Amino acid sequence: MKAKLDLTAEVAWSKLQQYYDANGSKLKIIDLFQQNPKRYENFSLEISTPDDGPILLDYSKNRLTEEALQLLMDLARAREIEAARDAMFKGEKINFTENRAVLHIALRNRSNKPILVDNKDVMPDVNAVLDHMKQFTNEVLSKQWKGFTGKPIEDVVNIGIGGSDLAPVILALLGVWYHNLYKAETHALLPYDQYLHRFAAYFQQGDMESNGKYVTRAGKTVNYSTGPIVWGEPGTNGQHAFYQLLHQGTRLVPADFIMPVQSHNKVQGNLHHKILLANFFAQTEALMKGKSPNEAQSELQKAGMSPDQINLLLPHKVFEGNRPTNTILLKKVTPFTLGALIGNSNFVYNAEIFI
Repeated sequence: MKAKLDLTAEVAWSKLQQYYDANGSKLKIIDLFQQNPKRYENFSLEISTPDDGPILLDYSKNRLTEEALQLLMDLARAREIEAARDAMFKGEKINFTENRAVLHIALRNRSNKPILVDNKDVMPDVNAVLDHMKQFTNEVLSKQWKGFTGKPIEDVVNIGIGGSDLAPVILALLGVWYHNLYKAETHALLPYDQYLHRFAAYFQQGDMESNGKYVTRAGKTVNYSTGPIVWGEPGTNGQHAFYQLLHQGTRLVPADFIMPVQSHNKVQGNLHHKILLANFFAQTEALMKGKSPNEAQSELQKAGMSPDQINLLLPHKVFEGNRPTNTILLKKVTPFTLGALIGNSNFVYNAEIFI
């Protein structure tokens, strides 16, 4: 890849900045829906899986127009994102600080197509390790693997570090849009499934470990934001902890809401999960729409409050809305869909390619 200009010196960056300066404060998500009845269809996509159903990404509830998205895409192309992707798949040593190829793709190479590094196919070694992992897993699950006491091994502690993956770019571009133009400082990950209760903490490495750098690949100090602080909790916990800040706080916090359509635990004939789904969709709708003074006043009046009580409480019941969210739906939490979330998300917010 050729040497890059500083990001803010790119023509594509200047055009993006000009568009934001003229339109950024005017963009209202609810208005964008009213202007375009097909907004959902135009701002959503599906990732298919072999056996576990599709994964849906709905990014329609963002302060984003088609023109803004195109400008962001132009910026990505100016930063040669396709060339970086191709270099990774070719086994080139794109990790220049360690002079190593980035071979997470080899672990996910279900087609077993040769991946060459220094003219050597790495797939035989990768497959040997995967086969050994399968053998070890089966021996643990069948209780054939014994500890020094002769008892079966039942708990496994995995200590290690992860890495980054390139395929979806849209959410990475939204990160650039919010954290550089709108000056958002954090990004919330809100899974509505207890099996994903550590997802946000796990994913902090996937984003912040790479994006926290303040120097470019050329060794220059950046003059823009390279990455947000990633945080979050399961939705039901968060609703009683920090959602009021998301709705009514002074900071803009883009948030990803993640939800399986099917539950592993059908409590009360699956009623619990249906209620959880209703909460999930209601939160993204409320963050988008907000609650006007007239709506809040009507609710207080219906509750039988006096005019003095209404005047006192009204300012505290108003939500301005226009808070951006992404909705990520999967059929069910399985090892494959969890891997897809991690693998496809590791570059979702990753702006390292832009530096």
